[in-house]
Parts: sequence; structure tokens; C-alpha cells
Amino acid sequence: MGRTRKIGGRLTCAYFERDRQKTVVVFLALGLIAFAIFIARLAYLQIFENNWLMNYALNSWSREIPYEAERGRILDTRGKVLATNVSSPSVLVVPRQVKDKNKTADQLSSVLHMSRKRAYEKISKKSPLSASPLREEKSQMRRRPK
Repeated sequence: MGRTRKIGGRLTCAYFERDRQKTVVVFLALGLIAFAIFIARLAYLQIFENNWLMNYALNSWSREIPYEAERGRILDTRGKVLATNVSSPSVLVVPRQVKDKNKTADQLSSVLHMSRKRAYEKISKKSPLSASPLREEKSQMRRRPK
């Protein structure tokens, strides 16, 4: 074989040292190629696909939630209605996403027929990642004039 020398208390052959150096160079080259591919893909997405990414992000923040289908009425033995379905839409607000709390409170209070103060309190909650249902009881909503 080739020359041998003592490294770290072990005898090594120069042939194996060159082989190990080649292995290190190959893995380094493969790592650099993988990193370059990653950077190229990132640049492509940010430069050429930015409109699609922006629309995707906006759609993930706002969406419509459909109402569930009606289940039907519950009747007693004489045919009198004991329970029926009532549509009750909910408005959800994620406080971290509200930029202008005053303007949002004004708009919500007029649409939901609630006090501006209560709407502002609901959208000003500090709890992270919570959605606040902004809905009043039916009895409270009936009392308010339209």
C-alpha cells in the first residue's frame, strides 16, 4: 500500500486518508448543491409566484363558513311544535388581526345592534390565538330598535 503514519495513537495509511478526504469533499459538494437548489426555489417562489402566495395568504385569513342544514321540528303527540331550528349566524373576530379597533367597533356595533363599548371590549381581548364570538342573546337583540 502506501506510506503509513501514526495519527491519534493509530496507524493510518495515506491511501485511506485520501479516500476520506474525497468522501468529505463529495458530501460537502452535495450539501452545497442541495442548499443552492433550496435557495433557487425560494427565489423562484418569491419573485415569480408572489401573486399566488399573496392570494393564498389572504384566503387563509378570511373565509366564509356555511350554515349547517336544518334538522327539522320536534312535535309533541298533538302536533304542537316543541322545538324548531333558528338560524343564528356568528361573527368571529381574531383580536390580533384587527388593525383599527375604533373603526371596527363602530362598524360591528351598528351591524350587530350592540353598544360600541361592548364591541370594543370584545375585539380588544389580549388572549393570543382566540376568536371572540360577537353575538348577543336574542332577548337583548329584540329589545333594541332597528
